[in-house]
Amino acid sequence: MEVMKRKNASKASRNMNSLPDEIIVIVLSFVTICEAARTSVLSRRWRHLWRSASRTLAFDSAAVGSGDDAFVSLVTQVMALHRCSNIDKLSIRLNLRSPNVTDLVICDWIEFAVQRQVIIFELEASGDISVVESWSHLEPNFSARANINYVPADLSSCCYNFPVLEKLLTLPLSNRSCFASLTSLKLVNFNIDDETMDYILSNCSFLGRLYLKGGTGLRNLNVVNSPSLKYLTLGSCWDLIKLKVSGANLVYFEYKGYRDHPRLMIGFCFENVPLLSEVIKDTSYFMSFLSRK
Repeated sequence: MEVMKRKNASKASRNMNSLPDEIIVIVLSFVTICEAARTSVLSRRWRHLWRSASRTLAFDSAAVGSGDDAFVSLVTQVMALHRCSNIDKLSIRLNLRSPNVTDLVICDWIEFAVQRQVIIFELEASGDISVVESWSHLEPNFSARANINYVPADLSSCCYNFPVLEKLLTLPLSNRSCFASLTSLKLVNFNIDDETMDYILSNCSFLGRLYLKGGTGLRNLNVVNSPSLKYLTLGSCWDLIKLKVSGANLVYFEYKGYRDHPRLMIGFCFENVPLLSEVIKDTSYFMSFLSRK
């Protein structure tokens, strides 16, 4: 039985090697980029095939399981070797507060996404910020400060920084609009300011899904220049004061946050949203919901 298995495996290997490179690349595209990269050790012929195999790049530090430094090196190396000129999806899930993930590293990843005209882009930092505990320590009566502009100064240091607009405009292809091909953007625990967010939204005419959770810096979010936007999800955007949305194609809106967020009064204005049919809100977080026109 064991001999038969070895013979069948050998026959399958010969059949696979008899295929043209183009077919092998297609086969490799059905596995993750990390799994495809492992095939480079099979033979000299297979060494570089994985580099053209996948238009979906998904990295998860939890799955790598060998430390943040190894994870950063893996992502950086794959990006440097990958040959596809266009990427359908780039998803990076990393740990919060990793000293190896510097602003320069984040900027390099975003530059790669811009160069490869990514369609779906996800940057997600996972981990417990322990924000309620921090607030209680910094201000024992923080729950009573609901009507003032107060967020602990050190909260932004818990998250990563998305490049400011000045830096974003220096990236290659910025003269043809950054993220012009983007249809979905997800940022979790990334600090981003109003100016940068406004620029991204103004230059993403195909953006259909926007997901923002955590992070500081975003105070006035104006989603008014995104004609394709259908799904908008916001949660725990700590500095947010005002949200204005105008979208004829918007069908879904979700807003959630921590119960004890120190700023509860947030202004919402929805205009020209005739297709909006599903709204999910955390009522403990809302004191001012929406003005629909």
